[in-house]
Amino acid sequence: TEPGLPVSDQEFLRRTRQGNRLFQMHVDNQLVSWGWVAGPGTCIGILHDLYLTVPDRAFYIWDCATIPECRGRGYFQMLLDGILSVHRSTSTLALVAVDTHNGASRKALGKAGFRFGFTYISVRTLGLGLFSVAFKGWRVSRAQPWFDHVGR
Repeated sequence: TEPGLPVSDQEFLRRTRQGNRLFQMHVDNQLVSWGWVAGPGTCIGILHDLYLTVPDRAFYIWDCATIPECRGRGYFQMLLDGILSVHRSTSTLALVAVDTHNGASRKALGKAGFRFGFTYISVRTLGLGLFSVAFKGWRVSRAQPWFDHVGR
């Protein structure tokens, strides 16, 4: 794998064998930002025992990061723009989940044209998922059916 990428060689192979693609941004031959993309039909773990099967003509962007010393320079925005341009001719829907506290990613995603879908909350204790709920406005229910709906 790429030096600086926070996955082992074994994890890299597992992800690529499942059909995921790694996108990387380098500056002066140094890896500064990366993100994974899952294509149609791929079942991807979101977080906390929630899963999404990527629908036809869609892709899901996940596990993105910019190394700390390079944050705030627009690298994630450039990486995101590159990912979107690669998929523009074959996909009609781009999906992503982002932590509500990750303001930098939310700003970059907004600039790229992403719109809010729904919010989900997972309650965990001692490493075990107790329950997850999703909501938009006043509509609240278990989270997994929301991800299942997106996958259709």
